Amino acid sequence: MSGLVGNVGSRSGTIGEMGGQMRLISKALPSGTSACEFTGFSDIYQNYIFILNNLTPASAAAFYARAFLAGTEQTSAYLMSQTFSYTNSASDDAFTRHDSVIYFLMTEAVGSTAAQGGLSAFLTLTSPTNTEVAHRLYGNLNFCNASTYLYNALTSGHDNNASGGSAITKMKFWFNGQNFTNGSIAMYGVKDA
Repeated sequence: MSGLVGNVGSRSGTIGEMGGQMRLISKALPSGTSACEFTGFSDIYQNYIFILNNLTPASAAAFYARAFLAGTEQTSAYLMSQTFSYTNSASDDAFTRHDSVIYFLMTEAVGSTAAQGGLSAFLTLTSPTNTEVAHRLYGNLNFCNASTYLYNALTSGHDNNASGGSAITKMKFWFNGQNFTNGSIAMYGVKDA
């Protein structure tokens, strides 16, 4: 797959308030690529935080995430629970989704214009190198769709393959059938979580 941009560049640093317990591992600027993938998980860090900033597709599209277990893309056996609320100031609503799905994370279609602002999120991946527990990806997402409805979502994904005893070796983020046109994803490692 094209667009492998994980572990890009030499930018690294700690967040002082965390006493050096949170470290920037990698930052990707995936503009023009079809997927953004991150590797390099280490047992030095118990958890990893992904900060997604203004990710924008070429045309409105759903956003997805998947894990690779022992080098193989996991295309089934995820459990996911999400709560979405949305508004356009004239109307609002909410819905929940609880599924056994083929993605660690999925959204409704994200808008593609500058005025819609792309997708931003704060996601935590738990214990990717641990082979004795299920892995989880959870957090908060914020985006506008093509009709300029503002969405806020709480999401929790569960890798249901814990019995397989495999570590996560790669995380993949992408828009359905669309390239990224803007935005960034930063991956931080968190010690002693």
